[in-house]
Amino acid sequence: MPMFINTLKYFGMAQSVIRISTPVDHTQIENFCYILKANIVHEKQYESFHDFKIVVAASIITTIDTSSNNSIVCHQ
Repeated sequence: MPMFINTLKYFGMAQSVIRISTPVDHTQIENFCYILKANIVHEKQYESFHDFKIVVAASIITTIDTSSNNSIVCHQ
């Protein structure tokens, strides 16, 4: 485990601590992933992974909305 923590520190990241059995902690990222899958992944075909990355980058703008508890807002 110390190697993992040191690697995070090296890249300027901090480990997230999530309480056990609290699904509310995951609500924002779960919602983000649902929107991503529904709008970009499901029922779509791409010529290459590069094309997929371009669509993702062009279709999703993530912003921090400080008025609603730092939620992720997605726009298409």
